[in-house]
Amino acid sequence: MASNGNPRPKIVDEPATLGLSLIANPEHPNLDVVFVHGFNGHPERTWLHRGDANSQSSDSSRDYSDERPRKIQKAFDSFKASRSRTSRDRKGVYWPRDLLPESLPYARVLAYGYDAHLGHRLGPSHSQKSVYDFAKDFLLELEAVRRSHPKRPLVFIAHSLGGIVVKEMLRQSYGHLDHQTELRAISESTAGIIFFGTPHGGADPQSLLKTIAENVAWAVGVTFNKQVVESLLPSSERLRQLRDEIGPMARTRGWIIHCFQEDHGITALNGRKVVEDISSCLGDASLELTQHIADDHMGMCRFNSFHDAEYQKVVAAINRILPEHNGLSVPTRTAFNNAERQAYINSLRFDQIDARHASIKSAHSKTGKWLLKKSEYLDWLAPERQDEHNGFLWIKGKAGSGKSTMLKYILSHINKTILGTPVISFFFNARGHIMERSTIGMYRSLLLQLFEHVPELQSALDVLPRPPLSATGEFEGEWQLETLVGIFQDAVRAIGERGLICIVDALDECHEDDVRRMVACFENLGKEASESGLQVRICFSSRHYPYITVDRCIELVLEGQEGHQQDLANYLQSELKIGKSQRCEKIKEQLLRRTNGIFLWLVLVVQILQKEFDRGRVHALENRLEEIPPGLDELFRDILTRDTRNADDLLLCLQWILFAKRPLRREELYFAILAGTEPQHLGPWDAAEVTPTVMDRFILDCSKGLTALTRTKNQTVQFIHESVRDYLLKGNGLAHIRQDLLANFSGLSHERLKLCCQNYLAIGIPELEPIHATIEAGVGGPEQQPGNESDDVGEIISCDNGDHEMSAVTRNQDSKQLREILCSRYPFLDYAVNHVFNHAEAALVTGILQEVFIYQFNLAAWTSRNNVLQKFKTRRYSPSVTLLYIFAEKNLPALIRDELSRVPHMDLRGERFVCPLRAAIAHKNEAAIQAFLEPADRDRDARYPSIPTASQDGRRPDSVSVLLQCKAELLSSAKEWSVFLWAVLRGEVGLMNDLLATGKVVIHCQVTTPHYGIIAEISQKSTDAHLMPSGISLEILSRSDDSRAYFHELLPWAMRHGYQLLFRHLIWHYVAILRDFSVPSRSRILSDVRLLLTDRELTTLLCQRTDLEGNLKVKAWGVLLSVGFQYQVPCLVKHIVQHNPLSLDHVPVEAIYDFLVQYVAQRDFDTLRLVIAEANGNTTFQTRLLRLLICRTYPAPSIGAISRILMANGFEFNGAAIQGVPLLSWASKAEQDELVQLILERCSVDVNARDSEGQTALSLAAFSGSLTTMKMLLDAGADANCQDKQGAAPLSYAASTGHEEKVELLLKTTHINVNVQDNGGDTPLLRAVRGMAVAKVALLLEHQDVDVNIRDKDGDTALLGAVALRDESVASLLLKRDGVDANAQDKDGVTPLLRAVKGKRHPMVKLLLERRFVDVNARDPSGRSSLWWAVCQCLDKIIQLLLERPDIDLEAGAPELCDSLQKRSPLEIARRRGYSSIATILEQRMRQKQGQ
Repeated sequence: MASNGNPRPKIVDEPATLGLSLIANPEHPNLDVVFVHGFNGHPERTWLHRGDANSQSSDSSRDYSDERPRKIQKAFDSFKASRSRTSRDRKGVYWPRDLLPESLPYARVLAYGYDAHLGHRLGPSHSQKSVYDFAKDFLLELEAVRRSHPKRPLVFIAHSLGGIVVKEMLRQSYGHLDHQTELRAISESTAGIIFFGTPHGGADPQSLLKTIAENVAWAVGVTFNKQVVESLLPSSERLRQLRDEIGPMARTRGWIIHCFQEDHGITALNGRKVVEDISSCLGDASLELTQHIADDHMGMCRFNSFHDAEYQKVVAAINRILPEHNGLSVPTRTAFNNAERQAYINSLRFDQIDARHASIKSAHSKTGKWLLKKSEYLDWLAPERQDEHNGFLWIKGKAGSGKSTMLKYILSHINKTILGTPVISFFFNARGHIMERSTIGMYRSLLLQLFEHVPELQSALDVLPRPPLSATGEFEGEWQLETLVGIFQDAVRAIGERGLICIVDALDECHEDDVRRMVACFENLGKEASESGLQVRICFSSRHYPYITVDRCIELVLEGQEGHQQDLANYLQSELKIGKSQRCEKIKEQLLRRTNGIFLWLVLVVQILQKEFDRGRVHALENRLEEIPPGLDELFRDILTRDTRNADDLLLCLQWILFAKRPLRREELYFAILAGTEPQHLGPWDAAEVTPTVMDRFILDCSKGLTALTRTKNQTVQFIHESVRDYLLKGNGLAHIRQDLLANFSGLSHERLKLCCQNYLAIGIPELEPIHATIEAGVGGPEQQPGNESDDVGEIISCDNGDHEMSAVTRNQDSKQLREILCSRYPFLDYAVNHVFNHAEAALVTGILQEVFIYQFNLAAWTSRNNVLQKFKTRRYSPSVTLLYIFAEKNLPALIRDELSRVPHMDLRGERFVCPLRAAIAHKNEAAIQAFLEPADRDRDARYPSIPTASQDGRRPDSVSVLLQCKAELLSSAKEWSVFLWAVLRGEVGLMNDLLATGKVVIHCQVTTPHYGIIAEISQKSTDAHLMPSGISLEILSRSDDSRAYFHELLPWAMRHGYQLLFRHLIWHYVAILRDFSVPSRSRILSDVRLLLTDRELTTLLCQRTDLEGNLKVKAWGVLLSVGFQYQVPCLVKHIVQHNPLSLDHVPVEAIYDFLVQYVAQRDFDTLRLVIAEANGNTTFQTRLLRLLICRTYPAPSIGAISRILMANGFEFNGAAIQGVPLLSWASKAEQDELVQLILERCSVDVNARDSEGQTALSLAAFSGSLTTMKMLLDAGADANCQDKQGAAPLSYAASTGHEEKVELLLKTTHINVNVQDNGGDTPLLRAVRGMAVAKVALLLEHQDVDVNIRDKDGDTALLGAVALRDESVASLLLKRDGVDANAQDKDGVTPLLRAVKGKRHPMVKLLLERRFVDVNARDPSGRSSLWWAVCQCLDKIIQLLLERPDIDLEAGAPELCDSLQKRSPLEIARRRGYSSIATILEQRMRQKQGQ
């Protein structure tokens, strides 16, 4: 659209493919960050992180050649802001827009795009530009957008070969050191550059870049086009020059350079990197910083969140750049206050943070001391040996060998003996909470300990954005692994001379891939510490697997260590109290030999033998020892099978510990076992009768002593060692307990645990009777809407019934108290409510049917219990909630499939997110969404093959991707809209097919669009092969005379929300209105229309209805054509232009231009030719289009490129004029070099043709065009001395408004009139002087013909003008010119010196007095000299300068005709006015002269 004036630039939702786009623009920016993509890149996609769910674009399934691009959906700027958040949800994280403005709130963010495709699947690129051209265009555009603030600091962020464009652009800017200051300002304002995988080095840089370009082509999957690359890249000589110049430029200007290098290779290159490390740096450590990004070449510049550790590296790099830029102080984000920082720190803590460490028994008093004397341990602590092992000690041993006990002993000893050094530790626990067995939990624990030991390190959190806080001041976000790793690394690097000792136990109890990444992180920290002299020591322990190679590390294996064997002996002597007889000593010797270094085996056997001894069976000890198997697995088997008493309790206890969804507390496990073995005894917990001691004995008996309580605040029951779990699940231990369960132990276990939960839910709870009564009375819950969760707001169950509201619990305090009562009296209730469906899901997955469970399940009772236990109101359900909705929210795909077979359709209404599928989408439950989209009867219908996994079906992930990407749009749509209706209105063909294939969607529906009164009715008369509904009708509820106004509001609304199919039907609806059909006829043509799935189907429908052609007026067709242009519908444009060409006169030319720019870029020449053909026959339209083409101000494809294509497709440029001004003149004035070249090459034009002001193209180019245009015009024979009506020649304009190069170019022209005067008497020299253009004045003075003493109409010479402007630089140049009249008088008789003194211009006076030919005693017409004027104005410094001239006349006064004041000499004036110091100086000077 055209715009008047210079409004504040608009922020775009998606950057333009070509040119500069504004991404973020704060109120008062003081920094510009500019992103530049690489070859074959894109200003958005290069920097866009799509995430796991978004990895496959929904657009990929479309195969409609006439479909308009998705980015054209955002046709109006007024809708861009409202779409920004929606676009983010659909397309992933575009970090220049979504992350950087938060990290740099004062930065204006821009993205530059250019056409540099390395290859094409269907043919070569049509771009004729090289890197030099891209850089030049970039420089000019950047200067234009920064013209109001040219000194604002600049930071460039470039990816891959885009870094070459940035360097070339800066080289061009740097070359303007003495001219074109506006272009020079770019390099002067540059603070630094961040390169992502940019190739810099190499003896043959062009060969290197060709290789890199080929690698990039392979990586993105396009055919490498060698010819294209050769045309893009500069010569090897130019590249070497660029490589060699960047260093000196950076040092001179103080640029800070940060080179990020790719850490991973790519599969397409057999694991090799696209740009190797040796090439992706400048190779000058004093100039640059290098750092690796943990990704490949394409992924290294894409980040998913603020917490992404790689993103934090970039933010840190920018922050390092800014303070170095000439002392520049760029406002930074306000530091965290205490509450914000403490919220981050508190959020690192989790309930089980010390669980494993606390549960490990302390070492026996006589064990572990041997380690302190081992050379391996001593070397690990010795600072002088750190280079040998980088601070690494790894203790390994078999399961149960005592590694954890040993590390706990080491930790305790170090805390007592090494003071002043922070000691942090973490003990992995595979049997615990997810935080206890994950590296996320480890980093959280280690960071918390670091911040508590060394509070100064808390500053490492400052790289994070401001934390989202709850009303109580708690951090509401979630920690990401990448963020934790980055903060931990920064904190360790800042540890300083304090040093650090870090102990991590049981690496084998964490996921292997996570452990490998963690070890690599610690290894890098160890290397860095060794290189920098920091004392960082790391101690790991694990079993002998997984084996992870570490370059430098001390390894200590417990088995076979003499000290370890002595520890076993010490423990045995201390704990096995069976006397000291010869037999007993023999038993101890046998026992010690059989330990095989396994401490746990010894502990368990000692307990068994001690029990036998305590029973008085001393004689049986030796036999019992013989019966005990030698290994841990055999020992566990013996323990579990030797006593068959209470076998069912044992099995259920093991099942709960193995398969519970979370570790159970003592009281939870007690009632969980009772719920499965003795449900008749269930009821409220009587704590006086069933004490913790009773529960402990019960659990100990059920588990045969293989379980223990964790020693934490919230104690849970776990196996005594991870080897117990390994024995049961991996060692086939279950076969020895229940052989019949082996076939499906997991499924049968979950089935039994589900029944336990169900039994517990069935017990009566008197406290809930009021709620039950409310439900039975038919009270329904309020419909809950999506929104922020609130703590116990309102009631648990309530309804509106007339004027009465029933409430079971009405106050916050009531619901909180009830929840606490239930949790204390019914300890297992919370687990049973929250996980009964999870166990049913797990059982169903293994093939155990759940029909009976679903049929018998008391949903009302479960709902009431769930609502009481839920703290937040939005998580509660109404009494009418369906199981399908619950399964969708809980992400239970197997139960969803099962339930779908029983319900009539999936669009069951109610609850917060209206229907189940929308709930699954809101929670991003991908597995649940896939279950909803599976086709019906997939086992029997050949059209829908079995879909065992998402990866085996191409359609499933695509539809799921569409829903996840468009989550925000879908949820913001009207609540009565089903997902199917939303898909129809958007025209999501694949999703519509998938939903219809389920057989569980409601097809017949009628909804009203918000605010506009349009009813969309979907009906299905028959089904075709693709299961597409065959009929759709749209009716307007408002009066028919208002229909057109609604139409113009509805179209942008539909396009803004992506309702493409609705958009097409609205156009067809409008056609019916414009046709003035009767209401019955209108209804008939609207109802007899199939879904218009593509733009082509819309135009086909228009072609089929031949009765429209003669009945629609030209203006009506113009309205439709405007819609086609504005919303980028090429088929509609083609159809209307072909059949109604006169409608072009009714279309805003701006809309046509936007359309042409987009479709020229797409090479859509058919549409282009149609529009051109009509433009050639319509002079008015042609002129409007030409003027807009030339005067376009915002970024667009190259005007020259568009012009070439327009001309190639028939556009008539020959003789074209705009308002009587030749096209050549317009193009020359508008800096359209390519268009000028095109006109001169292919059109017959008079190069000296004048406009109405008598100006030629050369004059206009000199005034506001480009140097390139001037060269082309001069080469074409332009007259360099041609004067316009004002008498100005091209040199006049160049001297006053142009750049130095223009003046230099014209001065080299043969027979140039360098002294040409305009109507005001100004020569080019006088104009340059008035413009204070030193460089231009210097160029003009170098010309031998220039007359430096020519006067203007006011009698001023160039020197007089320079003095008046106080321009000492220009005056100095003029005074150096031979023949200059330094004493020339203006029309008032004032010389340059007198003018300088009267103007109090001390530097100018000094400059003039340095030239002896300047007359110091010259007088004005009144006889007043320079000294006289200086004394009258009390100008001490100027008087001193004048008195330094030996020829100064001290008595110089005024003639007799002047008044009495003027008659006085300078000395008399000084005395009369009291200028004592001046008088003294004058008297001294007079005495000196008299003495001479």
